[in-house]
Amino acid sequence: MIEEHQVQSERRIKELEALYEIGKAITSELELQKVLKLILKKALEVTKSDYGTLGMLYDDKLIYEVIIPEGVETPSQRIGEGITGKVAEKKKPILVDDVTKDPVYIEVFHNMKSELAVPMMFQDELIGVLNVESPIISAFDKNDQRLLEALADQAAIAIQNAKQYQKLEDTKEQLAAANALAWLGIVGAIWKHDVIQKAYAIKMDVDTLKLDVTEKAILEMLNRIDRGAELIMKVAPDLPPEDVEELVSINDILDTAVKRCNLSKDIKFHFQRLPDGLTPIIASNAWLMVAFEYIITNALRAMSGKGELAIVCRKETDRVLIEISDTGCGIPEDIKSQLFKKQVSGAEGRGVGLLLTKTILLRYGGNIELKSTGPKGTTFTLWLPIKRSTR
Repeated sequence: MIEEHQVQSERRIKELEALYEIGKAITSELELQKVLKLILKKALEVTKSDYGTLGMLYDDKLIYEVIIPEGVETPSQRIGEGITGKVAEKKKPILVDDVTKDPVYIEVFHNMKSELAVPMMFQDELIGVLNVESPIISAFDKNDQRLLEALADQAAIAIQNAKQYQKLEDTKEQLAAANALAWLGIVGAIWKHDVIQKAYAIKMDVDTLKLDVTEKAILEMLNRIDRGAELIMKVAPDLPPEDVEELVSINDILDTAVKRCNLSKDIKFHFQRLPDGLTPIIASNAWLMVAFEYIITNALRAMSGKGELAIVCRKETDRVLIEISDTGCGIPEDIKSQLFKKQVSGAEGRGVGLLLTKTILLRYGGNIELKSTGPKGTTFTLWLPIKRSTR
């Protein structure tokens, strides 16, 4: 009896030591996706399993953020559906010795026999479900359940820490982007008011001088000045003077941006629109127009007026994705790493435009990334968040 008690005590000490090390590991990481992967990895370690999922609660659905092994296609589950859905509904763990005899079970991995799922709770609110499975009948016991529940408690704290950190970083980026757009609006307004006004005055003076000049060399010089003044007036940036947040329609803005870019007859155009009824994005119509026009203009320039331009929009869990693709010459390897940072020499104007586009999207909680590029074309992915309730 004493020996059995000693064995149990030693096992408990080892479990506590393991949980302590796990807690240190998952709470020291602040990038949310890495935290989620680490939590599931540790859950599999403590339960000696190779199969698991980590689902996060969004509205009334569990979205599987992490799946091990990777590559398994898993649809979202509504609250109350399947074992994990039942755990989310009841906010209590479920241990199933033989899932083949449980009518509620929904298959994620092939040939599984047992399952253990526990809720992840933070301040009495469900934030997700941690789930492990095994191809062996009765692979998990109450001790595994106790360990997984303890891990889930630590995981919930780590997830909230990572979310708060991400919110802080996003807020910092959005504030910086908002300040940048405000200054750009001021600079744009000053440019249009002062610089164009002065360029117009130069043009008028040149036209007056031409009336009294007959010498060919001087006339040519005046004509060059005249053309320079016209160019200054044409290239003045058309930037919005104000940063206004409003409900916007991505479809409508893209429609207008494409029309303003004047696609030639040699450009084959495809536009996959967002479905009707999608919750509108909160941003600025004028600034998003600037961002989309820059990307579309770059795509047309890369194709030299002939090729295929495709815009594909789709809704993901909590955001809208806009992919803009061209069949142009692609972006050189030595330039790719510098995109979105500064004006890039030899990038045919991409540098400033991409940096401004990124700043605009960051301002409204989104971003842009280079998805792919090569001799057959380039694809940029832009995204913006959908406002919705999360727990």
